[in-house]
Amino acid sequence: GTLTVSRPFWQTSINLPPDAEFSLEPEIKKGLIKTAGNGGLFGYTGGFRNRKLGNFKAYATNWDHAVSITSRSTGMKIVITPESTEGIL
Repeated sequence: GTLTVSRPFWQTSINLPPDAEFSLEPEIKKGLIKTAGNGGLFGYTGGFRNRKLGNFKAYATNWDHAVSITSRSTGMKIVITPESTEGIL
């Protein structure tokens, strides 16, 4: 499948590999470092890092609803913050 991240001014489509794993990340902000990302009025996007995931790409508005998407075969590490996690896990 494909995941579509909708933002106020754009959409990003992400092709998910067959082995994509989804996990709730309620404490994702612990030790969070911005590496090539930005944070502001419309959310947090770009590169971030923490101890648990290492380097990852984020499409976030509310870190409290964070869900990680990882793939061993491709090395994908993405964090999204959907309005609801219902139906994702």
